[in-house]
Amino acid sequence: VEHIEESSFNTFTSLCDVIIPYGVITIQSNAFYDCRCLTYINLPSSLISIGSRSFEGCICLSHITIPESVTSIGSYAFYRCESLESINIPGSVTIIEGFTFDRCTSLPEITIPSSVTSIKRNAFNDCRSLVTVTIPESVTDIGDYAFRCCSSLVSIVIPDTITEIGLFAFKQCYSLRKVNI
Repeated sequence: VEHIEESSFNTFTSLCDVIIPYGVITIQSNAFYDCRCLTYINLPSSLISIGSRSFEGCICLSHITIPESVTSIGSYAFYRCESLESINIPGSVTIIEGFTFDRCTSLPEITIPSSVTSIKRNAFNDCRSLVTVTIPESVTDIGDYAFRCCSSLVSIVIPDTITEIGLFAFKQCYSLRKVNI
């Protein structure tokens, strides 16, 4: 198996654990969409691409390790993963697509690697538990609503390489006390 096709396990509500074997290179759109009981998934080091909405609505998924081989994470990939407490973004990813981590309400921190050049619209919207964010100097733009409703966000470092901060990028970040631009 090289590809987990689009919507392969879409809405399998009793699916709890998934081990994807080495050799799989893509997880296509909606592959595990709304698998509400999914708590564990093992991604192989052969994986290159995670499609849009692949894990959207996996509300019990609390931890995931994305292999360094992954170069693309689609929009909405982890949207509404409300129990997600830790995730890594590999150093091979260059763009954090729109809505990728939107509504990951339990995520306390995120490390954005220096390979990332763009943070798109709503990328971290409503990550209520997110406390601090450091944006690397490789990033040149932050999209509209990118960190909107990150109500626990206390501080953020924005490098001088940023040429554009989108509309309402930090709207409703009520705990924000320190911004270093």
